[in-house]
Amino acid sequence: MTHHNILNLTGDKLKRLGQRHEDTVKPRLLAAKDQRELFSCRFPSTALRIFGDELLPVDEAIEIARLLTDLAQINFACLENRVKRYHPKRRYGLLDVDDMWHVLQYDVVTASLIDDEDYSRVAYFVRKYTGPACLAALATDGLLDEFFSAWS
Repeated sequence: MTHHNILNLTGDKLKRLGQRHEDTVKPRLLAAKDQRELFSCRFPSTALRIFGDELLPVDEAIEIARLLTDLAQINFACLENRVKRYHPKRRYGLLDVDDMWHVLQYDVVTASLIDDEDYSRVAYFVRKYTGPACLAALATDGLLDEFFSAWS
């Protein structure tokens, strides 16, 4: 799916919380996408000032991200609970490990790169979790520390 399609679908799903949520969040998501693309691809000489009052503030972006993360967490918890209830002894795994390469592979102009850390982490999750797992279980303190230290 394209980013635009994902944002439209997200807006449609927010309707389940009420039309107000879709009307409020969806336009802000689309604005944030436009702002990121313009800034990361074209670099206007006025920088982010080009957006004026329409610039999505960091605090608002965090608030929207928190809402979407909380909703994803609720959905994962519901899925995990339902699978455990109706299929308690069933074990799940990856259908085709080769599909995972799409997640781990980063294509750049000069090469196709595989992140060994991502590969190790996915292998760990496949060994440890035999069914759906909530996001909170996957985003361990160690994972967060490693992510931020790698980028610092």
